[in-house]
This record gives sequence, structure tokens and C-alpha cells, in this order.
Amino acid sequence: MPHDHTEIIQEVVPEVLEQLAFVFADPAEADELPGGLEQGFAVRVKINGAATGSLTVVSGRDICAELAANLTGDDPEDVEPESAEMALMELANVLCGQLLTRVAGVEPVFDLEAPTALDSPPEQWQALHDNEWTVAFLADDCPFLVLLELSADLAQAA
Repeated sequence: MPHDHTEIIQEVVPEVLEQLAFVFADPAEADELPGGLEQGFAVRVKINGAATGSLTVVSGRDICAELAANLTGDDPEDVEPESAEMALMELANVLCGQLLTRVAGVEPVFDLEAPTALDSPPEQWQALHDNEWTVAFLADDCPFLVLLELSADLAQAA
């Protein structure tokens, strides 16, 4: 059974977005989000070690371009799609590390695989949008979904 890490995710995601890329995010309700995603990216970081699972992040293209621009100093309009997707991968990697530390503490050891891009972001969006464990945000008015899935009881691991 999945564990509810909603409160931790709602704290960590805005902190990391602000510190990493000067992007401001607020938790959002499902009715504030679009039902689908036309242009965007979906990435996943697989987790092994004290717990197994994954962190999946799906976002619209605009926020990914803004992330890339803030990380590189370019203008968001000049960011290529590959750079926007790489910025989301970097964000997912940082988020995963921060979330695991907050969920499990510093003692358990985790092995994070390199973030990977997922095929069909619109389908990934729909899957996360419909998942009760997904935490939604509006980051500079752009929808942003985060799902942390862990298989082990981290209370035992901590």
C-alpha cells in the first residue's frame, strides 16, 4: 500500500523550485488543473536501497523552459525542448534526494538511478492526474504533478 507523503511533498517541492530555479509553486486542487496536457514532459527517478520505488514528475513545457532558462541564464523562449526536458530531469533528481531525506531521515541508504524521460507525457499526465497519491502544484500558473511511490515502510528504515 502506498504511503501518504503529501504534506512533505507540499513543503519540499516549492522549496526546491524556489532555491533551484527561482520558480514559485503553490499546491493545487484537481479542479484547478487541466484535464490533459498538450505539451510537456514526464520524467521518473527509480529508487533502490532502504526502500524501492520511484518519483514521477509531469509538467507543462512552459515551466520546464523556465526552469532551464533559470538554470542556464538563457531566455525561456530560446530554450530547446531537449534542454527543457533535461531541466525537469535535474529537478526530479534534486527533489527525489530532498524528499527521501525528509521522509526517511539521513541514516537509510538509497541508490537513485539517473532520471529518465517517459514516453507520452499526455498519458503520463492523465495517469498521475487520476492517481489519489499524486500531489499537484501550480508553478507560475503552469500545472506540475509529483508522485512519490515507495514500497517499504520507512518508519522501520529510519
